[in-house]
Amino acid sequence: MSANKIDPTKGPVPRLSSSEIRSLRNNLPVPNSTWSIGRAIFTIFRVKNWLDPNWTNEALFKLLVHARGSYYVYGDRPPLDDYDAKATPYIVRVVYPIKNPGDDREYMVEEWLSDRLVPNVGEPLGGGELEFFVHEDEHIDLLLQRKFFAPNKNFLEYTATSNRMCTISPFFFNECDEETGIKLPASQKYTGLCYALMRWHFLNDYLEPNGYRFKTSILRGRVVEKSMAIETNEGSMQVEFYPAYQLFGFTSPESIRLDRSTHHGTVYRFPGYFLEASKLFGLLQKLLMGGRISEETTEHYFGDNLKADELIRSGPKTKFDKLIKVGNLLYEQGRIIGSPLTGSELRRLVDEEVPDGPELKITTVERARDNARQILLKTEAQRLA
Repeated sequence: MSANKIDPTKGPVPRLSSSEIRSLRNNLPVPNSTWSIGRAIFTIFRVKNWLDPNWTNEALFKLLVHARGSYYVYGDRPPLDDYDAKATPYIVRVVYPIKNPGDDREYMVEEWLSDRLVPNVGEPLGGGELEFFVHEDEHIDLLLQRKFFAPNKNFLEYTATSNRMCTISPFFFNECDEETGIKLPASQKYTGLCYALMRWHFLNDYLEPNGYRFKTSILRGRVVEKSMAIETNEGSMQVEFYPAYQLFGFTSPESIRLDRSTHHGTVYRFPGYFLEASKLFGLLQKLLMGGRISEETTEHYFGDNLKADELIRSGPKTKFDKLIKVGNLLYEQGRIIGSPLTGSELRRLVDEEVPDGPELKITTVERARDNARQILLKTEAQRLA
């Protein structure tokens, strides 16, 4: 397929303009389903099939790679990885009206959300999540096997992962409306409903027909609390992601933590995603003001993205995209430029003072099914195709 001429497995690729996204519409395949909820129309596409490495539609491929670019706020993470060869990504388009107070007219807006479902069987083994976490000295994949499966049952065959959630920010459905100068919000309006519809497909297309028992995810608390909230006629509800520590009967979220030594230092290379941003800013600020890192350090590792004076002024509201290049410092393997510390000494300080950012979720298929049914019922979702 001609989409393979670009290589989004190696690093970031140029993002599409809203005009380029619109130009792909005529090349989209028949959707897997279409739904109406209120005045919003949701169209769900399966980008590629489960355990099949082939990308079959170039337009969907380009849209997915563009959406994965929303991860660039965490660093130079390639849009695609090895798990995509066996995963089945879905992408949802939602089109809805907004009213402009200035002229009392309605304008149609479009936004997209994507996530993928990864079987733990197939190469590479696992889904890139359970092996990231430990309880005491036991990795969670081994704990899940021991707690919920007989010795002759392989948990990999009954556990799937959903990850790489990404977005295409709202833009005008009709290009001519861009001339109005109306500023659209940068954040999505329908993340929760888009995800609920994708989960409905996860369940119906793969998880239930194949006898799966668990679906795992790694999510930050703010994603669940804000982005996954859904307003209904009966009040607010959420797409449910069940905390792993509760599944295992532990009393504290801290009983399950990231194994920061795994996956070749990924936790340190992408600290904006894996670490608590405000605490990391606080530690770096303290080190700078105490002379343990210097302006030379910030210039060498952060460049213009985070200057020394910005770091000194940083606080709880500092945007986490300021951490994009902090991974260059945390992943240092030798002596840190402009500092008496080595990279390993800095990482020990980070481990002592900076908590994990995301939390592991393990949701049973039954719980996910009940939650999806309730959302579709209470939002009065109507399937159109």
